[in-house]
Amino acid sequence: MAKFVGATNLLEGTVASRSGDVVDVTIAGGNLRVRSTTAQVDQRIEISLRPEAIRLLAPGDAVPAGWATLSGTLNGVEYLGAVTRLYVRLADGAPPLQLTVSVAPADSGEIRVAYDPASAAVWTAGQ
Repeated sequence: MAKFVGATNLLEGTVASRSGDVVDVTIAGGNLRVRSTTAQVDQRIEISLRPEAIRLLAPGDAVPAGWATLSGTLNGVEYLGAVTRLYVRLADGAPPLQLTVSVAPADSGEIRVAYDPASAAVWTAGQ
């Protein structure tokens, strides 16, 4: 089992498809796109995505080239001094996704986030 210092989003899913080193993974709450040279279609994998690797997108913000997006509902806000941790519910059954921002969004409700698929760590589930 992997151990991490600090917060991380640990997600488990099944590889739905791959194109080169880009892998689409079905998780509870949606789909993730990550980079992996070893994950195979139908394989169960675990993904670590650090909160600081996820960027909050304001309405109308462009997604950085090559990045993937997720949508969810703002589920909680935790003020940690100079930074704020947001908790985003992707769907029923999925653990809330954590991200770190400098300023919390003015509105609660639906939000969109982006992340670089290369920033996710991927390994076979159960290892």
